[in-house]
Amino acid sequence: MTEPHAPYVRWEHEGTPLNEKAGEQIRWLPRHELPEGLSFPLAGKDWWLLDDTLLAVGHFDGSGRVLGSELIDDPEAVAECVRVRDLLWETAIRHSEYKP
Repeated sequence: MTEPHAPYVRWEHEGTPLNEKAGEQIRWLPRHELPEGLSFPLAGKDWWLLDDTLLAVGHFDGSGRVLGSELIDDPEAVAECVRVRDLLWETAIRHSEYKP
């Protein structure tokens, strides 16, 4: 995510404990900590990977307001997001340890 945080990201962070209680595993990785040369999938848009089979891609306006989500089940797009998630998982910061 980009720092400083947009209001939506602050809202997401505050609500994350509820998501974790529901079984989600959530980690945070500031964009400036991405490995050099890494091409982020889906043109850098926010995405949520669901059961390694479905993507929910977030769309936002210039001020960070949510416009909606697009569901993508294209196997190549999903596989690229799984690859990047696996590459970055250990580098990303556990929610309990990330202090915005």
